[in-house]
Amino acid sequence: MNIEIDDDLLERAQKAFGLATKEAAVEEGLRLLVRLREQEDILWLAGTVTWQGDLGVSREGRGAQ
Repeated sequence: MNIEIDDDLLERAQKAFGLATKEAAVEEGLRLLVRLREQEDILWLAGTVTWQGDLGVSREGRGAQ
């Protein structure tokens, strides 16, 4: 597969992440895009789940004071 990519942007990405190859830079960029979308998807859950329990008891289980 051949794609046109801004050479300066690709070089900056390689330097910023210490990546040796153009392919590694593109793959890392794609991983980052996917991770960001997954994080955004999780944010949609905010406020939709109710927690039931005793915070004090929960903390005791971790040895907290």
